Amino acid sequence: MTFPAKSSKPDVGASDSFPAEGTLQDGPVPEPWGGLRFSEETAALKTEFRANVLNRIYCAALGLCNGRLECAEVALGTSAEEEGWLVFDLIITVDTDWDNIEAIEGRLSEMIAEWSSEWNEEEIEDYSSYIYFGMIPSKL
Repeated sequence: MTFPAKSSKPDVGASDSFPAEGTLQDGPVPEPWGGLRFSEETAALKTEFRANVLNRIYCAALGLCNGRLECAEVALGTSAEEEGWLVFDLIITVDTDWDNIEAIEGRLSEMIAEWSSEWNEEEIEDYSSYIYFGMIPSKL
């Protein structure tokens, strides 16, 4: 599998440490360092809505990771529900442990639920059908 889009983070000026155990920092979302880039391989699936949602997830993750987001990659994957159905798979790598990963993913899911209240039914279906995201710690 190829990874058609990748961002690597320079120092974004945030603290090196996470907030106290069990808390997330929901401060202002920093500006992305150029946002996610999409290769020609993704052109057939890329729409303005999908690119905006993927970048919004990425920017929110930047804010939640307190300066520890190391990499964000958009890969073409296949749907778990539909055989042969291509999807965007955003993988975010963070310098933290699994407990913080779960907390950050939970907060991202809450944020996406909030955003989806602004979407119409077609956009909600589009998100559900074409956009997946996950986070992993950089040191397994």
